[in-house]
Amino acid sequence: LGSSTSSVEAHLLAELADASVANVAPPPAARHTLRAAAVVAAASSSMWCGNPEGAATLLQQAAIKGYWNSAASALWAQGKACSPNIFSAKLRPQHAELLSVAGESWRQGSGLYRCTKELRLLRYVLRSVADRRPSSSPAAAACAAIERFGGEVLDGSGRWLKVAGCAKAEVLEASTRGAAAGAKVLEVGTYCGYSALRMAQALGTKVQIHSLEADPVHMVVARNVLAAVGEETAGIRVWTGHSKDLLPKWRNCDNFGAVFMDQRGSRYDEDLAILERRKLLRAGAVVVADNVLKPGAPLLLWRLLAAAVYNVQVLTLKEFAMPSEDWMTVSVRRAHARDSNK
Repeated sequence: LGSSTSSVEAHLLAELADASVANVAPPPAARHTLRAAAVVAAASSSMWCGNPEGAATLLQQAAIKGYWNSAASALWAQGKACSPNIFSAKLRPQHAELLSVAGESWRQGSGLYRCTKELRLLRYVLRSVADRRPSSSPAAAACAAIERFGGEVLDGSGRWLKVAGCAKAEVLEASTRGAAAGAKVLEVGTYCGYSALRMAQALGTKVQIHSLEADPVHMVVARNVLAAVGEETAGIRVWTGHSKDLLPKWRNCDNFGAVFMDQRGSRYDEDLAILERRKLLRAGAVVVADNVLKPGAPLLLWRLLAAAVYNVQVLTLKEFAMPSEDWMTVSVRRAHARDSNK
């Protein structure tokens, strides 16, 4: 995966900021949130691919048009700290994003606006990070806000936030700490960036975490959450695309010491097979999979348990913010193990 991918993506995301309102009638709050968030996601992509000039231009244009939120402010501050000559303009956005979510209409939309729950979550997290106590780190404030949103704000609404929170998050942190020191981490299924943040807190900013997300709106939300947090997310990169397309193209020199699978359970087995076949797993790599019981990942369980490649634990846990049981698997790849592909 090269910088050309990020350059094209940055251009498409910049277009999304204007095109996001075409031929639809979304709730005003969702429209403004997505417009501003798409610009931040595009600017983040430009920064990642070594194009700070492009990021600065995008943010300056966003400030003029009013496509702005607190994540944009944080990203501009980060750019100014690294490249003060490029990020030298004094921005005066026409209007900052209104971070209050009380009383706003968040009816379910269509097209890009099918994700009104996630856009509402983003505004809630941005407000919480901005209003955090001085003693609280931005990353901790963002994680706590996501947990409150899923456990309290959505409570009784009949909607569920699909994050590996509470006990599941503790298992994820403990498991990834068991990986080889400094080893790269792969996450398949970024969603809103919660698990990537938890792993970054557990492992430190020097560890590289590559996270894959197939849904473009979820990717935009995650990049804004990470941008708002700032330096604590320096090692996290969110890639856009489906795992079946991205993993076969991954550089062979990247050997992951930990993998977290949180996409569709029906993909777990195939994705693990790709990682094994392309030799992208280090000896001793820790592979964690969520939602193995519900919705379920029977093929992954068969792969893990039928071949003597991994030491496997199946953990019974309560689902986050739901009164139901689920399973997580924590598997450690044995040294000198042969791949389980037939």
